[in-house]
Amino acid sequence: MLPDEAPTCLIRTFAVWIFLQLSHFQAVFRRLLPRLGYQSAIWAIAHRLCRVIWKILHEGVRFIEQGSESDPKIRKQRARILARALRKLGYDVAITPRNPATTEMGIQM
Repeated sequence: MLPDEAPTCLIRTFAVWIFLQLSHFQAVFRRLLPRLGYQSAIWAIAHRLCRVIWKILHEGVRFIEQGSESDPKIRKQRARILARALRKLGYDVAITPRNPATTEMGIQM
């Protein structure tokens, strides 16, 4: 690999990693994509990953994956998938929110 090809290879690697993972970084990427565009969003995520890696290597911080459960769409989709799986097993399932005063975004009214 030539030195000029390194940034392109890095972008492609991060792009594949983001799309194959259901992670916090994927949720951030989806939030940044409309505002920044594909290339800039990939660079923003690559920068965040580099900062995380630097902190892990230099300060010895443990990395704990945050997951993408904070996104309300993903949370609803996961609830539907799990309810469907339980129905296939013969259970009667009804999805109800824990607190009816909570909106989709998780903000108390």
